Amino acid sequence: MGSIERPCHDCPLTNIGQLSPRQREVVEHLIKGLSNKEIAKLMSVAEGTVKMWLHTAYTKTGTKNRTALAMMFSGKTVVPPPPTDKYGIT
Repeated sequence: MGSIERPCHDCPLTNIGQLSPRQREVVEHLIKGLSNKEIAKLMSVAEGTVKMWLHTAYTKTGTKNRTALAMMFSGKTVVPPPPTDKYGIT
């Protein structure tokens, strides 16, 4: 990436914040190579819900398909860690 300034739609770290927690979870499963059906089963939702979350994630990130979305976030943790108190205890 170097020192080139990039617009927000190209910056995965910015785009992570645009996704809802459930969309982030879908992306994590997507990166692992799971199908919509497998993701739906793991998340206890309908397959159509997964498809809707993916479509919304494509729109928010400027990607056009699951491969582009997975590539954008691969190597990054998109599900935020659990909150901690002021002492760092979960």
